[in-house]
Amino acid sequence: MLIQGEVSGHAGAVQNAQSPKHAHAALRVVTMTVGPCVTVTSDVARRRSSSEETTVIIRVFRPTIQPGKESEFEAFLHDTAIPLVSRQKGLVAQHVGKPRDPSSTEYLYVTVWEDAESIRAFAGERWQEAVITPDEEHLLSDTWIGHYEILHPR
Repeated sequence: MLIQGEVSGHAGAVQNAQSPKHAHAALRVVTMTVGPCVTVTSDVARRRSSSEETTVIIRVFRPTIQPGKESEFEAFLHDTAIPLVSRQKGLVAQHVGKPRDPSSTEYLYVTVWEDAESIRAFAGERWQEAVITPDEEHLLSDTWIGHYEILHPR
């Protein structure tokens, strides 16, 4: 199976693995390369309802930080954002990357969710938009967010 879409010009890919222990659910090992510095790997269980499967959503947030505010932003991530997101129902995985290029201030925050409803429960009805807290707003110069669903093989 593949993730449809590109992030910063790097296509993502998903590998499939079946688990005989979980006959009621298909186990997916998700491996996605996002840019030059972050590889996301997570086991994602897809639950099956009587008539449809839940679609796993990969949410990619790319905040660009005000120059000179990187340390403050990283403290915000460790102290506030990561713990907050970790407590959300339906979160499968989260991974944060910082730029390897010293001239860049663009960070990467990738979350994997069981479904869009899980994101909506966290972010509200405007879940396609980034969740920006007042504590981080002054640190940001720009943001980009994208959502990707797993593309199942034919």
